[in-house]
Amino acid sequence: MDDSVAPTSAPDTKDLSLSPEPSSKWGLVAAGILAAGILGFILLQVLASEPVQVARDSRAPLVEVISLDLQTGPLPVRGNGPVRPRAQVTVIAQVSGEISETGPALVTGGRFKAGDSLLQIDPRTYRAALDQAQADRAARQADLAFAERQLERDQKLTKSGAASERRRDETLNQRDRARAQIAGLDALIAMRAIDLERTNIVAPFDGQVFSESVDVGSIVQSGAEIARIFATDIFEIVVPFTDAEASLIPGLWDDTLTTRPRATATLPYRGNLYAWDGYVDRVEAGIDPDTRTIDVVVRIPNPTRRGQQVGDEKTDSVIDPPPFLSGTYAGIEIEGLNLTYALVPRTALRNDDTLWLVKDDNTLDVVAVDVIQDQDTFIAVRSSSLKEGGRVVVSDLAYATAGLEVQVLVDDSEQ
Repeated sequence: MDDSVAPTSAPDTKDLSLSPEPSSKWGLVAAGILAAGILGFILLQVLASEPVQVARDSRAPLVEVISLDLQTGPLPVRGNGPVRPRAQVTVIAQVSGEISETGPALVTGGRFKAGDSLLQIDPRTYRAALDQAQADRAARQADLAFAERQLERDQKLTKSGAASERRRDETLNQRDRARAQIAGLDALIAMRAIDLERTNIVAPFDGQVFSESVDVGSIVQSGAEIARIFATDIFEIVVPFTDAEASLIPGLWDDTLTTRPRATATLPYRGNLYAWDGYVDRVEAGIDPDTRTIDVVVRIPNPTRRGQQVGDEKTDSVIDPPPFLSGTYAGIEIEGLNLTYALVPRTALRNDDTLWLVKDDNTLDVVAVDVIQDQDTFIAVRSSSLKEGGRVVVSDLAYATAGLEVQVLVDDSEQ
């Protein structure tokens, strides 16, 4: 056996330095791409134009506003109520008899002056009764004079002893009885004179006849109704106010209204409005239990004068301005307290006591106000935060908070 070992053949090798590895190749590619990207970015930054600024729509809500107009002066307090005369009287017969005469004013609607005779009941029976009482008094006066002379004689005789004290006392009694009878007759004469006076019924004031129920020849009994009359020197209007409204009338609760607040009453007549000047006279006692209101009495002096036309004049020569008519329903405007206030639409009031104001930077300001008067479509409010020309929101918002940014809707007609 040949123990020699055959030589192993050498491996087939190549020159690795001449064949680069794949990983190195891809690394170079990636580095090239990165370099190209950086170069492109630099070029874009250098060569790019300035970005275009695109306006972005504001999302602040649109609001409609009005400008505040602050007013300073008497705040008018308005109401209405029925017109009634200062005095209404039912004329009652105080004596019985036949009506012998009636005055020219004793007709429905008739006008009269204080002291005018309205009617005459036949006075003859009452005049005779007065004459009889006066005659009886004259007879008793004669008896008294005789008794006084007799008493004087009896006193002298009693002192001399020629007459008894009993006789003197009897004469003294006769004198005293005569005096008492005369006093009674004086009272009777006064009563007869009053009855005679009552046969002539006279007007107690300047006025007008509302209704009458008798005529010449009628027989009336004492207590029978003759007529109904009312005074025409002053008319009154009872105006119900809430406590908030009444509080705006100056001096209302003074014991005496030394300075009476001025008032104006208005009545419509044939399409026109007529006015009369008046004043607040008093407050009726207590609060009306049914309406829970305070009744203020306004007086209109000389209501028979013609009203002064106000408002939109409708020229019509046919219209004869009316006097102040009793039984109608009048509008009343009273000169209230001197205040500084603003009138705002009802739609501007929020939660019954706040306004939304737009500040100069177009943000909302929620302002608490004191509501002093409700005028139906407008509300009178007060607050130290309200300024002349301030912008108050009158439109609705889904939500509103202090500081909320808003856009004010501009009226094209104001531009």
